[in-house]
Amino acid sequence: MSVARVLAVANHKGGCGKTTLAVHLASWLSRKGKTLLVDLDPQGHAGLCLGVRGEGARGEPGGTAKELRRFLEGGRDPRLRSLGDLDLLASDEELDGLEREEAGGDALLRDYLSMCLRGYAFIVVDSPPAAGRLGRMALVAADVLVVPVRTDFLSLAGVARMMASFYKVSATANPVLRLGGVAPTMADLRTRGAREAVEELRRNFGEEMMLPPLRLDVKFSQAAAAGRPIMAFAPRSRGAQDVDDLCRILWRRIRP
Repeated sequence: MSVARVLAVANHKGGCGKTTLAVHLASWLSRKGKTLLVDLDPQGHAGLCLGVRGEGARGEPGGTAKELRRFLEGGRDPRLRSLGDLDLLASDEELDGLEREEAGGDALLRDYLSMCLRGYAFIVVDSPPAAGRLGRMALVAADVLVVPVRTDFLSLAGVARMMASFYKVSATANPVLRLGGVAPTMADLRTRGAREAVEELRRNFGEEMMLPPLRLDVKFSQAAAAGRPIMAFAPRSRGAQDVDDLCRILWRRIRP
């Protein structure tokens, strides 16, 4: 395994704030040590949230699928994008194809991180919103799983599929994988439905696995459009405070 602490941010349901959480978790952790954000989602939104536009948003330089294929061919010199304190391995147009291939098995990402990227303290993987090969690769590579859950009924019903994948991988391919926490996202706690959803998560996962909610805040979308984390774009916003609260608690659980 890599000497880095590898965190997978994953949920098999789209639209749950997964990329927002992954980007901000990686940005926050970069203050604690050298950090890499790996975009394993073919949509490539992690790069966009960090200001990587146009061709760069699809994997220039490098690109996740291109890097993994180079690794299979013997390449050991990673080609990453530096964004100040944070490095990015961006999504690329070949990720959809990699989903349908078997070369390297589900341990491909783990082997790549272990052999090529030893200098990082933290690696955050933005997982795809599907239970396919790419999703399994993220879980096999990770030490810690963080599950974002939107506070609505359908999202609560869908989280069971994510946990089934977690238990299967941890029982077979990756026994060191553990749950770092469940993060309620896009939470409008003024509404009864959102409050009930948070309580349902607390009943199912226990207080010790709950992370502070990321409340609804238009500053998240504005920060993404500006290509900056919310802590830099609007440091006094409630969204920035929520990110800090969540990351501080998760940090206490995962710090070396």
